[in-house]
Amino acid sequence: MTQPIDQLVSILLPLHNAEQTLKECLDSLLSQTYTPIEIIAIDDNSKDKTYTLLRQYRRRDKRLIISRNVKRYGLTVTLNRALKKANGSYLAFMNQKDTSTTDRLKRQVFYLKRHPKVVAVGTQTIFTHPLTQKIDKSTFPTDHHTISKTFLTSDALQLESIMINRYLLPSDLLKFESRKYPILYRTLLTKMLPYGTFANLNQYLYLRAREEQVAGIRKNVLPHLTLWLRARFIYGSGVSLNSLLYPVNNRLKSTF
Repeated sequence: MTQPIDQLVSILLPLHNAEQTLKECLDSLLSQTYTPIEIIAIDDNSKDKTYTLLRQYRRRDKRLIISRNVKRYGLTVTLNRALKKANGSYLAFMNQKDTSTTDRLKRQVFYLKRHPKVVAVGTQTIFTHPLTQKIDKSTFPTDHHTISKTFLTSDALQLESIMINRYLLPSDLLKFESRKYPILYRTLLTKMLPYGTFANLNQYLYLRAREEQVAGIRKNVLPHLTLWLRARFIYGSGVSLNSLLYPVNNRLKSTF
């Protein structure tokens, strides 16, 4: 990666067959009140009109940087390709099915500026269930002590909601490893532990369409155990083994 541009936020947006949700997703990013942004959208060889929509939006807003994989490489390679194109001093993420409130990026940038030791900040999340019309709201912890001990589970933060302060990290650290979701995000967070603290904002700034639950830890025992060992004994996070043995999704509150 090149020397990061001060104040610029690079948003990494990996895409595959995103035609049905892409417009709403892009509209929420392009309407951000924080305007020094670049959206690096990479189409992982979609079979629908994803890339056509990207080109249409690109003609209207040059902050959108687009490319297309010549074949399907998967999430890890696509994210790493986006990382290589990122010029911002801050890195943010987005899922193709999700949206952000218009002030998400502004609040995260201002928080990181006021807290120079925080390497990554997430937000509270509203989860919508399209089939049942049910709505859940997160109650993620906001302090580093709690997050650093529970981020290996699904109840510490919404992974795509985080913003990273690139200046606190070595340039060669920002690389996703060949692991499935959500392990690849949690692996990156594990590597970031020695370089700063984690936080979550109390505001609900990320909206996630939850069509199905993420595969639980019991279906990914070995990768999670490897992460726990790295976090505990290499990076000294103090993450509890109980979070792997007894993962409880207790950080949601329901509303209708």
